[in-house]
Amino acid sequence: MAVVRRAVEGDRAGIAAVRVASIRGLAQSHYSPAQIDAWCAGTKPEPYPVDEYLVMVAVEDDEIVGFGALRVAGEELRALYVSPAAARKGVGSQLLGAVEGEARRRGIAALTLGASLNAVEFYKKLGFRERPDGLKATADGAPYRMMEKALA
Repeated sequence: MAVVRRAVEGDRAGIAAVRVASIRGLAQSHYSPAQIDAWCAGTKPEPYPVDEYLVMVAVEDDEIVGFGALRVAGEELRALYVSPAAARKGVGSQLLGAVEGEARRRGIAALTLGASLNAVEFYKKLGFRERPDGLKATADGAPYRMMEKALA
């Protein structure tokens, strides 16, 4: 089982690597190679500034295998990525639980997220539901679903 903790400055490279590995390894069933390339191109060493986001990482054997980023002001789960090697082993659920716990401690009553199509069922199993505004698309045309979950 992974250890979940708050991210620290030295985690940036690991977070970026997990993001790209997750997109390339887990989204192929729902996105074209061009959409995946465009999605990965947005990966930066500092994608989630600490003054705007609470970032949690999952670590196994001193390696980051997943992360979640909560935009505190917007009550939005901005990111939840797990490396392909750690997928379907409970790491995503662990991370989501940690992020939800932090959100509750901060008095956040509900979370929203834009779920990639390959992750919609994962979120549904953990209590999220599709929002009425439903299907949206990124600037490059990649579809995603708006979802929400009450935390009370």
